[in-house]
Amino acid sequence: MADIHFIRHAHYTGHKPGYHAPDDAELSPEGRRTAIAAAGALPTVAGIVTSPLPRALQTAELLAEHSGTPLLDVLPELREWRSPTAVQGIPPKAFPED
Repeated sequence: MADIHFIRHAHYTGHKPGYHAPDDAELSPEGRRTAIAAAGALPTVAGIVTSPLPRALQTAELLAEHSGTPLLDVLPELREWRSPTAVQGIPPKAFPED
């Protein structure tokens, strides 16, 4: 059976701990450095697939470029199913019940 490894996107521009990122958030310079460093520790895998969200796609592209692992596909199904616009700019403890 094949192993599947999940890697979350790197640090994004405008990051605030405890807050959800807007859909169009891109990687910060720190995030780019982290993704490049992570590429060196990437286990041997057949390929990379990613969400189309900019921060995820940019992370995947950097992992592919710096690890030599091919970026196989961008899958809309991997993006969050419901953009949490209701909670953007709100700390988790203040999220609405629904």
